Amino acid sequence: MFIDDEYDPLRIASSIARHGYFESEPLIATKASDDEYVVLEGNRRLTALLGLSDDSLRAQFVRQNSGWKSLGGVRLPAEFPVIVVDDPASVVPLLGFRHISGITPWDPYQQAGYIARLVDEGRPLVEVAELVGRELTEVRAMYRDFEILRQAHEEFGLNIARARDNFGVFNAAMGRVPIRAFIAAPAPREVDPEYWPLPSDHKPQMSRLLGYIFGDAKGENRVVRDSRQLKQLADVLSDATATVVLDQTRSLEDAHAATVDARSQLIAAVAAAGRNLAKANALGPTSIDASTRRELQTLIARANALLGLSDEGAEE
Repeated sequence: MFIDDEYDPLRIASSIARHGYFESEPLIATKASDDEYVVLEGNRRLTALLGLSDDSLRAQFVRQNSGWKSLGGVRLPAEFPVIVVDDPASVVPLLGFRHISGITPWDPYQQAGYIARLVDEGRPLVEVAELVGRELTEVRAMYRDFEILRQAHEEFGLNIARARDNFGVFNAAMGRVPIRAFIAAPAPREVDPEYWPLPSDHKPQMSRLLGYIFGDAKGENRVVRDSRQLKQLADVLSDATATVVLDQTRSLEDAHAATVDARSQLIAAVAAAGRNLAKANALGPTSIDASTRRELQTLIARANALLGLSDEGAEE
């Protein structure tokens, strides 16, 4: 039942039930033995056909998706076209192009995994890019990011589930130089399939980055709530002080504010304090309690400390 869990073929089965089977798009298989074949392309279509034709199998599907209940009694052809190939490698270009650049793309992690599989089989990245119909730089980046997560899991022992499920976000993050530099990941042109992409001593940095973007195993305590905030994260990670603020506060907004130069921050903070004091005066208080008085005395002391600084531009 794996294929039904991961790639529910109900949509395809519903289409076949309404419009019939599109025979001009054959399955592709290779012969495993005298009476067994392995389907290389079209597994969801095959599963849909089996679900429509086999009542007992459809009953199992119903337990996972009630939409199958209405699909019994569909009239199907007695035969379906299948192309049998001797060498599975001969269909690699078709599969790669169809599911990465074609009309039925896999999700980003599956695409990157397919690219990694081709590289693992000994194909150069240049050849892989040609096979799947993508730009070489993009293929190198997808391969690198897949390998980063593989290293994080296999060598560092980190939980990559959320990064894997949101691989497109991780890929976008790695497209920003400061984020990439934080974990010492290579630029696409520097990717070398012979080595892990990250230095072996960068587990702490990788763990922190996964936490910033994806949070813990439940997705909690992350600082990036929207992929549009990746630019802010990049700004923060390019500034050592701001990165410390991020680790201490888990607030991307506070950390990003720390990337502004000190003089600008001082001016903004003093202006904000002035506005708040003006608001307090406008309330027209006739008395204050002891706690508020102590807070005001602290504010006065801090203001005096700032007033004690030398004038900007004066010689010391």
